[in-house]
Amino acid sequence: MTFQLSEPKLEGLAIRVQDLEAMIAFYQKLPGFYKLTEENNLAYFGGAKEGDAFLILEDTPFGAQEAGGVKKLARFSLSVPDLTQLKYVKNHLSKQGVKILQEEWSVGQGAFTIADPEENYLTFFVDHRLPADDLHPAAVQFQLQQIHLNVADEKASQTFFEHLGLVAKAEEEKFFQLDKREWIGFHQYPVQWHCGKNRDLEVLGLDFLNFSLPSQEELVKLSEHLQQLKIDFYRDKKLSILTIFDPNGVEWWFTSRHHEGTRV
Repeated sequence: MTFQLSEPKLEGLAIRVQDLEAMIAFYQKLPGFYKLTEENNLAYFGGAKEGDAFLILEDTPFGAQEAGGVKKLARFSLSVPDLTQLKYVKNHLSKQGVKILQEEWSVGQGAFTIADPEENYLTFFVDHRLPADDLHPAAVQFQLQQIHLNVADEKASQTFFEHLGLVAKAEEEKFFQLDKREWIGFHQYPVQWHCGKNRDLEVLGLDFLNFSLPSQEELVKLSEHLQQLKIDFYRDKKLSILTIFDPNGVEWWFTSRHHEGTRV
């Protein structure tokens, strides 16, 4: 592979939902989640009261027709810098009646998984490489760090990731490195999970992922590379944003970190 994305950073994701009010109520229970704004059928959540949104919830009037079936989003993972904060989050959620689906603890380490009301899965874990300020545990600091996808065609997804210039982690080709701490991975779902649904008609669940590149020059390089491969994509006239659909129907947004107003 001669082309490689330069320092791609995972900025956020958007999820289409069936019951926006219930989903907002759930995410407001999560320590460190802040509802930044709500307008029309969209709710924006961030990791600080003032800052960029990393999660968008999109209300859709067609949700009831398309509930069920396979989720394109297997899970998204949020890291905290120490075990104290992780235990605080778990205990807080347990008191709020949120079920802990899976958990694993060891010396200095830990991880646990929950699901929102529409069965989108979140995993919280410790990453000691993150800076930890001397704050009360309630002041939770987290970072959106990992995305894991369910895909219909594993080989096609692998090719798509490689065409984008993402580098597979040495120990497992289904995990692709973004920046130093972030990665995106996938696995092919069993046929029986399909439940008779047409994947092309899926409404609920993952809509798009947002990534940033360090400069507009890197967006130009990506655009030129995709043109050489004759892969369909969209770019605006100023090349402030480039979007492309993966084989599973998820839209990927690429923006420049130095271009204001383009992040999720």
